[in-house]
Amino acid sequence: MKRKMKFVIFICLSMLMPKVMIHAEETLTNEAEAFSLAEDWQDCNQCDENHPHQITTLKELDKIRTHTIEINGSTYINGYFTLSNDLIFTDSDFEEDGLFYNDGRGWTPIGHNNKSNAGVYFADSSKFIGYLDGSGYTIEGLKIKRENGYWYNGLFAGIAGGVIKNLVLKNFDIHADGAGVLCGQVFDIDDFAPTAVSNIRIENCNIENLSTAAKPSGLLIGAINSGNFDEIMIENSSLITHSSWRGSFIASEMHKGNITNVTVSLYAFPPIC
Repeated sequence: MKRKMKFVIFICLSMLMPKVMIHAEETLTNEAEAFSLAEDWQDCNQCDENHPHQITTLKELDKIRTHTIEINGSTYINGYFTLSNDLIFTDSDFEEDGLFYNDGRGWTPIGHNNKSNAGVYFADSSKFIGYLDGSGYTIEGLKIKRENGYWYNGLFAGIAGGVIKNLVLKNFDIHADGAGVLCGQVFDIDDFAPTAVSNIRIENCNIENLSTAAKPSGLLIGAINSGNFDEIMIENSSLITHSSWRGSFIASEMHKGNITNVTVSLYAFPPIC
């Protein structure tokens, strides 16, 4: 009789255990989904390289700027992100009452503080130190139109030790100083590993550098302090500069780093840096 009772108890426990495990897994999934839908991602501790935020809309792309962390008194944009589909801006997004009108300036580069003074920018901007995998998808139709002196323009304002890969940037139209389709400047900060950018394709993009003063533009990045750049493809794109500083395919200037495997076709701008 005792043996029979033990057997019945074992069967009951074994039937209950999977239900408890499934319930716990569903709870974790729901918490992650709820956090992903939050208004901002400040102080997020839910994402990692194996569990990135899935970017499916332009609003979610814009929300990357809220994924901030404080390090030694400075604010940085960190986190792990991957595109799950193409993201396409329309002309109406940049018209009055459009989602990205921004007083006629268009897209605000991720991390930009909307201040024109370069010294202030260095002091309190939010540089991207995170991880973005485009998964081969396209961001298309981004527009920026800023007055002279608003430097660091592009999809991102500044990157410092970030990783960006497997991304197509198409039909960008940028009229601003210190611009690049991907970002305005890649910085060299001792606390972080060098920025790594790979497998980026730029198609049908246009940049016009407005000012005759210094802060020139490049097609991929405005200026590079340090970093590694591999498999960069640029097609049917143009750079117009009114500065005595000439721009180039990759950047207007590069202090240190590595550039490998660059392919350029149908271009209209100065030579490679």
